[in-house]
Amino acid sequence: MTPQIDIIDIFDNMLELTADLLFDMEKQLFFPDTAPGSVLDVGCGNGAYLNRLKAAFPESACTGIDLNDAMLHRAHAQPNQPIACYHGSYEELPASGTFDTIIARLVIDHIPDRAHFFRWLQDRTEDGTRIIIMDIEEGGILHVDELPLFASMYDESRRHIRRPSLLALKDTLKMELAHFRFQPINVTSYDISTDNMQIREKVHRYLQLVSQLFTGTDLSQERARELDDWYHSDRNLNIRMFGLEAFRTSSQPLSKGGLSYDMVR
Repeated sequence: MTPQIDIIDIFDNMLELTADLLFDMEKQLFFPDTAPGSVLDVGCGNGAYLNRLKAAFPESACTGIDLNDAMLHRAHAQPNQPIACYHGSYEELPASGTFDTIIARLVIDHIPDRAHFFRWLQDRTEDGTRIIIMDIEEGGILHVDELPLFASMYDESRRHIRRPSLLALKDTLKMELAHFRFQPINVTSYDISTDNMQIREKVHRYLQLVSQLFTGTDLSQERARELDDWYHSDRNLNIRMFGLEAFRTSSQPLSKGGLSYDMVR
């Protein structure tokens, strides 16, 4: 009988790990000097990232929305919850008004109709609002070929998540944002490197959780051994990310033309 796994627990742990691994770096990259103001986190999950943002900038009003009700229960269960989290798709957000910063972190591949999303953003932004889209680069995990079992599973899963395109996702997003009156101002690439033992331990745990999620079962002995052998070796892995920043500007007219099917669905 195939061992059952708790998908919600796995997601919960993965979100905590990605927040631990990335928040400090992304804070320095995207919020080095000033508070982000009012923030909306689209696809906030269990609120792990948004809670860290609120702790760093207590004066910022932080709002999140996510489709997964079970994950939001994890967010609401945290004591002295300083953020407002809502269940539903982005267009079902009950909070009114606009935001100073809107974050879409590790979620853009899961939005089936980006044209609809960017049109919705126009109603939730004003001149000067900053959009930050953070996600994994096409290369994803560098040197993962040294983990053949994991690499095969990961590549297959990514093919089902990221739609094919002649352009890198960040370049496609720049064109799409410009079409919808958002001016891309910066694209930053950054890496999680496992040359630090504390980070290596967290990445090792993250790879275990990803393996469970994608296989739908507990780790087999063979997969566990492959990851453990890497963890105890001197081989390094890099997880390559990008952050795309754009501003809403009324001086840039909304394009009247359509975008191709491959660009925006």
